Amino acid sequence: MKNNRGLKLLILVLAVLVTAGAVFMIRGIVSKNEETSTEAPTETYEIFDLGEETVLKLEWELRDYPDTVYSFSKKEDGTWQYDPDPSFPVDHVLISSLVGYTRETNAYRKVDSKDLASMGLDPAAATIRITTSGGREALLIYGNTTPSGEYNYGMNGDGNVYLLKNTVFPYFNKALSEFEDVPESSSEEVQSSNGE
Repeated sequence: MKNNRGLKLLILVLAVLVTAGAVFMIRGIVSKNEETSTEAPTETYEIFDLGEETVLKLEWELRDYPDTVYSFSKKEDGTWQYDPDPSFPVDHVLISSLVGYTRETNAYRKVDSKDLASMGLDPAAATIRITTSGGREALLIYGNTTPSGEYNYGMNGDGNVYLLKNTVFPYFNKALSEFEDVPESSSEEVQSSNGE
């Protein structure tokens, strides 16, 4: 009976050692895979870089809002105007932020496929045009998000498809009302509108 007990203990110790070894081996493999997947790309593609040029016009079209024209021009005083309706109260900070997001756009890599429809580029999810004070026009076309959710398929008019690594698409894909500067109401205004 003592031998049987010793044998069971030996089997138990061996099982624990084998399990621990397997856990360490799996941890090493997972850690190595994570390092590989988070490595910086060896090559990036510059889609465009506006440098220090002043952006005078920002316009875009969206697949999700096909009947809305998004066109904003910078006025001489530095504020933004909604071109179809100059009386529209533009959120100047938000439009300036959009310009900042697009000032320099790089891609992770080129995509070999030319099936634009499957990548959401025909029709495009968004087509963004930027005009600068130097007369440059930059074009950025956004397609679908990749299956990983980290990138968007995109083009810049050169005929190539890229994976855009610093995607700004979600900032543009909004209803026009979200670009409106709505002043905060005071509590007195809210009470008076409620009839109190």
